Amino acid sequence: MKKVLYTGSSLIAAAVLALVIMGLFVPEVEYTATVRITASMEEVWQTYTDMEQRSRWLEGFERSEQLSGTGQAVGAQSVHYFEGGNTYTETITAVQAHQHITTEISTDLFTGTVTAIFEDQGDAVRLQQQTVMRGATFYWRAMMPLLKPLRQRQKLDALDRLEDLVEGSPSRGTARQNAP
Repeated sequence: MKKVLYTGSSLIAAAVLALVIMGLFVPEVEYTATVRITASMEEVWQTYTDMEQRSRWLEGFERSEQLSGTGQAVGAQSVHYFEGGNTYTETITAVQAHQHITTEISTDLFTGTVTAIFEDQGDAVRLQQQTVMRGATFYWRAMMPLLKPLRQRQKLDALDRLEDLVEGSPSRGTARQNAP
């Protein structure tokens, strides 16, 4: 019985130590998701940036409220509301219509940057979302590497739904992850 308790205690201590080390040495996580959407650049850009359409492709999204600035201009700030009472504040830090948009995201749990890059490929648009996330507290910094696969899967699923929405067809699951 003592051996079982000792082994169990050792495993718990090792897990805690691993979390502490991750929190100290992994300040942020990065991941990228890419999709190719067969539509015009205007259609893809419009659907991606239209807050009224966001609930149709971003899971759990309910609504957005503009806090300052206007539309998709640098400095525009809005709060986004999700199911379950979750919110995040988004500030546009860079934008060039039909090319890219970068936002800073902030919640009580994490902060980060999301850059969406739009590349016209003639008959389609390649949309790549690059995300960098940082935990707001030591605990969440430690948790970020563990949450990375889940967060990336959510991004891939959202891009698949965006593709479906723009193309008007069922998902073929073409969004994919890329190495950072």
